[in-house]
Parts: sequence; C-alpha cells; structure tokens
Amino acid sequence: PVTGARGRRRLSVCAAARVLTAAGVRVRVVPSPVPWPRTGVGHGPGHLVVADSISWVDDLALRTVVPGLPVARSSATETRVGGLLRAGHTVTVGSAGTALLQAAVDAGAVVCPVAVRYRVDGEAGSAIAASLAGAPSWRSQARVVATHGLVVEVHLLPAIDPAGAARAPVRPAPVRRRVPVRAA
Repeated sequence: PVTGARGRRRLSVCAAARVLTAAGVRVRVVPSPVPWPRTGVGHGPGHLVVADSISWVDDLALRTVVPGLPVARSSATETRVGGLLRAGHTVTVGSAGTALLQAAVDAGAVVCPVAVRYRVDGEAGSAIAASLAGAPSWRSQARVVATHGLVVEVHLLPAIDPAGAARAPVRPAPVRRRVPVRAA
C-alpha cells in the first residue's frame, strides 16, 4: 500500500533502485564505524544528512541507502527543515545545503555526513564523476548507461552532534583508497 508517509517512502526507494538497476548501476554501502543514532517520527529529532552529491545518480543511490526527504536549499527555509527534523524526519541535503545546519542545531538533530564515490570495474571512477558534474541530463544519462561496471559507493561517515556542527563546517572527508602492496 502506498498510503501514508511510510508507503510513499517505500515507493520512492523502490523506484530509485529500479532506475539504477535499469541503468546498470550498482550501489555499495560503506557503513560508518560508529552507527548513527536511531531516530524516527515520534522518537525525538531526526537526522540531517549532508551529502557531497554531484548528479542525479548520487541522489538516487542516496535515496536507496538513506531514505529521507530531499530538500534543495532554494525550495526550503530553515523553519520548514527545522520542523521536519523536530518531528523526527530524516532530511537530505547536498553539501551546498550546509546553510541548513542551524536548523539541525535548533532542532537538536544529529548531522550525518555522507561521501559518494564512483568505481568502474574496481578502479576509481573520478573521470565518470567529473563527466556527470554539471552535464546536461541527456548526456549524463547516456554516459551512465554506456559505462559498464559502474558502482556508486555511499560512505556513511560518523554522525556529528548538532552542537559540534555549529562550530565547524560539515564537509565529508575524502575517502582514502587502500593500495595493495606488491612484493618485488
């Protein structure tokens, strides 16, 4: 059933997963070494998820991993976001939405940074990421479908206390790639 917020969220997650699957994109989740605090409607303030998203692929991958209400800075105010967080909702913003940190501080919500990285057949996909950033939608979609073995890694980073978020800007830390050591 699609009635209610839970049903709409489930439909949104399934739709995002189906689009990614149809495009041949896999999503890999790298969990935080420290689990995020549990929240939910009626159980205290929600999470403000801040992601370094660059394209529609990131947005869909993030939707399948951290179902929340995506908010664009231009379409929302601190008051609205604060109300959603106080009600226990998860709100997702891009790194440009860090101006909404004050809403998280005011609501007592946890700030959860996320880093999104691309891999193609096990190698860093910085070229594909660069080609998607700012590209017209049709070109971006064609590039994704033409790239075989594309994996979007969603790195959940440790949550930040809202009081700490007010003192420092939230930027997802770079994800370091392990380089195998080869014997000579």
